[in-house]
Amino acid sequence: MNRRRISLVLILLALFVFAAACAKKPVAVVNGDKITQADVDRTVSIKLGPAAAGMKDTDKKAADSQALQGLISERLIIQEARAKGITVSDEEANNQVAGFDRVYGKDALEKQLKNAKIDIKTFKGMMKDQIMIVKLLSALVPDGSVTDGDAMNFYKSKPAMFQAPARVKIRTVQAPTLEEANSVAAQMKSGGFDRVADKYLSSKTVGVGDYSWTATNLYGPELEKALSSIKTGSFGGPFKTHDGFLLVSVKERKMASVIPFDQVKEQIKTMLVKQKKKQAIMDLIARKRASADIKIYN
Repeated sequence: MNRRRISLVLILLALFVFAAACAKKPVAVVNGDKITQADVDRTVSIKLGPAAAGMKDTDKKAADSQALQGLISERLIIQEARAKGITVSDEEANNQVAGFDRVYGKDALEKQLKNAKIDIKTFKGMMKDQIMIVKLLSALVPDGSVTDGDAMNFYKSKPAMFQAPARVKIRTVQAPTLEEANSVAAQMKSGGFDRVADKYLSSKTVGVGDYSWTATNLYGPELEKALSSIKTGSFGGPFKTHDGFLLVSVKERKMASVIPFDQVKEQIKTMLVKQKKKQAIMDLIARKRASADIKIYN
C-alpha cells in the first residue's frame, strides 16, 4: 500500500514537473527573446478574465494565437526601445503599481492579480515594459509635434465634428397612461407646469425630472420636432415614449452653433498626437517584423 502511495506521489510529481517545463518551454523566439506558454496564458487571462477558463479548444487556440502575435509585436517594440537606450527604473515601476493601488484599492488589485495568476514581481516587470513603450512613443512622436496650424487644418477639414447641436433646457413629467397624462396636462393649463410638477415630486406613479440642458437630436424624430415647436416658457405633450407618456416644459433654448476653435484646439492636438503615435507604432512593428528573426513553435 505504501509502495502504491509512493508511486502515485512520484507520478504526480513527474506530471507537475513536466507541466512546469511545458509552461517555460518557448512557444516563440523573437530575436533571441523567448515567449513561453505561460506568457500567452497570462495575456489571455488578462484580456478575457474569468471567461478564459471555460473556452472551447478551438476558441482557446484562436485566443492563444492572437495573444502570441500581440506578444511578438510587444517584444519587437521593447527591443527597439532598448536599442535606443530607453530604460525604466524600479522606482518608476513601483510608482505605477502604487497608482493602480490608489485607483482600484490594494486588496482589489491583489485579487485581480491572483485570479490572473500573476505575482507582484511579474506585474512590476509588465509595468516596466509598458512604461518603456510609452517612453518610446514619446520619443517617436513628441507631444509638441502637432502645431496649432495642424490643429486648425483639422478643424477646417472636419466642420461636422465641431457643431454644437440645438439644445433646450427642459423639465419633464412622465405618466404611465395617456389618461393620467391628460389629467396632469389639464391641471397644468390652469395651475402652471412647475406648480403641478412640484405637487407630483413625491408621487410613485408620475415621474418628474429637473430642468436640464439636452440636445434635441437625442430624441426620436417626432419628439425632436415637437421640442423645436414648443414656445419657450410653455409646455407640450403628452408624447408617447417606450415607458409612458411625457409632458415637456421648455425653459430656455440655444440654437445650433459652431464650437470656436480655441475651445477645442488642445483637444484636437491631443487627438492628433495619439493618431500619430498609433501610426508610428504600427509602422515600427511592420518594419521590425520584416527583418526580425521570429521562430514560432507548435
